[in-house]
Amino acid sequence: MKENFIEQISKRYFEFIEFEIKDISQRLNELPSVVGYYQSAYFSLKNKHHKYSFQLDRKWQELYLYYKNEYNITLNNSEIKSFIEKDLEYLDIKEKLSSVDNVMSSIEDIIKGLDNFRWTVKSLIDWEMWKGGKQ
Repeated sequence: MKENFIEQISKRYFEFIEFEIKDISQRLNELPSVVGYYQSAYFSLKNKHHKYSFQLDRKWQELYLYYKNEYNITLNNSEIKSFIEKDLEYLDIKEKLSSVDNVMSSIEDIIKGLDNFRWTVKSLIDWEMWKGGKQ
């Protein structure tokens, strides 16, 4: 995944949580759709994560069988592991998986931040009520 996507979703998040007190009602009305946007992106990435995990496992099995049975030199398990971990196709899939994991982690943090946003708004409302003498 590109850093650009992480920057894009982070920018959207920070734009959402920056507000003035007069905009609280509007932000609370927008919150479900914003959370839905991030959940949708997360589940889409989760599908990619499963796809790449499956590809990585298949590639590992394929390479293991090759080095164990078809390779000209007899190798022990640690040598096979070393060869597999240096295979370019294996590394490419592993990089894609890592990239998806990074974006998923960012989205998880954003969703947690949106959940905390609800409590921030509640605290802000309570504070405004306390300042106005309406406890």
